[in-house]
Amino acid sequence: MILHQSIWALLILITVWTYREVWQMILSLLTLFILYLALGRVVPRILVQEREVLYIKIVSPVLKVLFHLVSPLRILLEKSANFFLRERGGLENPVIQEKDFINLGPEPEENPEVYEREMLQNVIEFRETLVKEIMTPRPDMFCIEEHEEATAVIQKVRAGGYSRIPVYSGDRDHIMGILYAKDLLPLLLKGVTSGEELPPGLLHPALHVPETKRVSELLKDFKKQNVHIAMVVDEFGGVEGLICLEDLLEEIVGEIQDEGDVEAEMVEEVDELTCRISAMLPLQDFNDLFHVQIESEDYETIGGFVVDQLGHFPKWGEKVIYRGLEISVYRARGVRILELLVTRLESDDEESG
Repeated sequence: MILHQSIWALLILITVWTYREVWQMILSLLTLFILYLALGRVVPRILVQEREVLYIKIVSPVLKVLFHLVSPLRILLEKSANFFLRERGGLENPVIQEKDFINLGPEPEENPEVYEREMLQNVIEFRETLVKEIMTPRPDMFCIEEHEEATAVIQKVRAGGYSRIPVYSGDRDHIMGILYAKDLLPLLLKGVTSGEELPPGLLHPALHVPETKRVSELLKDFKKQNVHIAMVVDEFGGVEGLICLEDLLEEIVGEIQDEGDVEAEMVEEVDELTCRISAMLPLQDFNDLFHVQIESEDYETIGGFVVDQLGHFPKWGEKVIYRGLEISVYRARGVRILELLVTRLESDDEESG
């Protein structure tokens, strides 16, 4: 853009210098302006229209060469600016950062119905998000056993409301394939008898991905293999959970509520000092909500933090004290924490128990 404007300014100076007569100067500038609109604005847009990607691929190498050619001049200008602005600390960072793109979006207060800034932030973070951070964990997976009766399978699928269901043999580490709910329609039409199992060949191959895979790469795999669901496995090959296309989309656009979804509150205020929260609340959301800084690579949720602090699977009523917060187990099932109560204490003692 700067080069474009510089050439335009140079042409104007040459025209003014060349023609001495006023009428010649006006005529030349008018002609130059028409050529500028035609060749500099209209024609390029017509050529690029609906071929933006191809255009970028063609001009990118040229722009990269030009960038390196002007680098010495750019560095000289940056050094000069830093010299004259040294009392103010110089230029903070002349290179455009990701946060600069995020700041281009409108503030939520300016228009509550527009979330460009948040979506832009999500798109940038999408590249770094790992599958294990957004997968549905193994205990929450809706699965069916391979040799279940067809009538029981149909009832479970109808009650569950899922369109794609993993099918396992023996235990959930052995996923035999994915059952599509729509493939059960022929069975419903012809009717199934008691004791009849699902016909062979009804299952689709299951895609397995490591828990450390980036979701941006998984999205490419979904598009390439034309699937919408994948099983997430750990380094030992055990199934850790599952992830579907909707999970990836929600990382960008936010929660998507289907017709049959019942929205569960992750945080519910009990009183001014106490909140009831889901143990599956991500650590980052917990940090933002209670203004603390819990970080770990070993767990992703506040429930994992409580288990780590206690050193064992807690029972109802057990608690952790952390930075003025009392986190107690409100509801648990077996070895799994379901809900927690978080209460702000008077003192800011930093101890755990």
